[in-house]
Amino acid sequence: KMKMISETLIFFWLLIIFYLILILNVWNFSFCYWLSGIQIGVVIAWTIIELKEGIK
Repeated sequence: KMKMISETLIFFWLLIIFYLILILNVWNFSFCYWLSGIQIGVVIAWTIIELKEGIK
């Protein structure tokens, strides 16, 4: 049960980070390339969590 809770927390943190990135993209376009790399990382991390849930 604790593992499930921690994975849910990770997912929500990734969601928060994603929205912060979107806000920063609006305010400072010089960060776009760097932030798009983070966005890809968020998607990959989310996919890994989803796959782990699927395996269970």
